[in-house]
Amino acid sequence: MVCLDHRDRWLTVHALRENTAEATAPAFIRGLAGQSWPEVVKTDDGREFTGAFSKAVVEHGARHEVAVPRRPNTHAPVESMNRTLLGAVRASLVSSGLPARFWEDATLHFAFVWNRAHRPNGSPHEARHQVLYRQDKLLPFGCAVMYFDDEASKFAARARLGVLIRYHEESAIVVVDAEELASGRTREIVTRDFVPRRGEYPARRLGLRPLGERIWLEDEYEAGDGPAAELCGRCHKRRVTAVACPRCLGRKARRHRRDATCAIGACRCSPAEILSRERRVAARAERETGRIYQSEKRERERAARALAAEGKRERKEQKRARRAAAVRRRPQSASLVEPALRLAVPRSTRSGRVVRQPGKLSLGVTVVVPRSEALGQSCFAKARTVKCERLKRFVLSVRPSHLERFG
Repeated sequence: MVCLDHRDRWLTVHALRENTAEATAPAFIRGLAGQSWPEVVKTDDGREFTGAFSKAVVEHGARHEVAVPRRPNTHAPVESMNRTLLGAVRASLVSSGLPARFWEDATLHFAFVWNRAHRPNGSPHEARHQVLYRQDKLLPFGCAVMYFDDEASKFAARARLGVLIRYHEESAIVVVDAEELASGRTREIVTRDFVPRRGEYPARRLGLRPLGERIWLEDEYEAGDGPAAELCGRCHKRRVTAVACPRCLGRKARRHRRDATCAIGACRCSPAEILSRERRVAARAERETGRIYQSEKRERERAARALAAEGKRERKEQKRARRAAAVRRRPQSASLVEPALRLAVPRSTRSGRVVRQPGKLSLGVTVVVPRSEALGQSCFAKARTVKCERLKRFVLSVRPSHLERFG
């Protein structure tokens, strides 16, 4: 049962076991749980919308309107949505590789995505809740996901390959294990811990769909009488232009011709062999991705080192320029300076700071000595001053009689 809100185009889909009024009425009431009932409920003239359904609508204070029999244009919005829904479900099943028994999951998945997918004029979710839904959370039907296995043994891998079939409420998904799907079992697993793989569809390689099928596009066959499919002259099956089976490509299976256009319709590879090959391909792709990541990381580190070296080189050039400017500001000749003042000569250090250091006296020329020698000279001068002070105190402490004796 398809329900469409005319105000915000919100789509609600209910899967029913039987098409009766007793089944549609409870489903419709559950769909409106926690919401205010609409003023008008408009349906077609089917039997499932009479009796118990009409009574439930009237009991909740709404008016039940029925469209004109055999006039779909009087119920155009819902009929258009039915066509869109059927086409989307059909395309989802074919593209994902899942069999037709998953039509209910594909329908619920389409309704969830329809209500939250972004549009130029706004999505139904945005119109109803005034919040834009995150588009990265929307995943294609049947895509591969690596989900966390809570039932794994102590030494088994905790991540398993699954197939997304629908969403569970707002924050979880429902998946089917790929190995169980290959063996014919479908145990639904609800999980919130998963990593999506958007471009991978594991069910395609299991052979669950008819060979060579595709979506019928009306723009490709305008008149509806396009060219007939080419058949094999021996088995009268449709010729496959691209054989994806590794064993068939490796010529390990029975063939009708020597070229790659015709092979046995049913692949002779078991699901376990196909899954093991897919694991090897996935591991090879993961290793290649790791190598690419390491190569990009090395390139980034090399670029960072080159940038750091360039910055260091620029800083050295700036220091050298500051030092040269300080040297240019220094007086060119010190011959006119008094000898007493030439003891302190300005000198530029490596950091660009100008200090004053003692220099050597010569014939009117000031010589700048290294810092270590200047420090040595200052220490020697200090020691000489201390020695002179001691001698002076000694001389003053000697009595005059002693001086006369020595004199």
